Amino acid sequence: MTICLPTTFNYRNSLEWVTAFITCLLVLGVIQTFVIGRHFIIPTAILTFTILLGNLTAYAFMGRTWAKRIVFWLYLIFTSHLFFALFWAKKYRDILEQVFVPSFLVTFLLFAFLLVQYNRQNHLFSSK
Repeated sequence: MTICLPTTFNYRNSLEWVTAFITCLLVLGVIQTFVIGRHFIIPTAILTFTILLGNLTAYAFMGRTWAKRIVFWLYLIFTSHLFFALFWAKKYRDILEQVFVPSFLVTFLLFAFLLVQYNRQNHLFSSK
């Protein structure tokens, strides 16, 4: 089975590109914790999640509706957390101080916009 990744970033596969980037970071995390940190259980747990996320991303890139819906819901939950963090996240507010609100607000607006466009382009919850 061959996977052909799109060469351009568009709203139809925008969340897949973000998920692919996160998957690559997770692979680096597995390598770092296994090789440098010399841990064995933690990287195995991270690797399991990375394999699942990578396969989900690949199927979403292939245009499978079920995978695109799962990706959509994952980012909807993430975006909801960003929204609620704007009001109730004490720890991040303490760490980031004055940069907290602008950074979380911009990130929330970006992902909310991507979610709306992703849903429109892929017709996830409407008939075509």
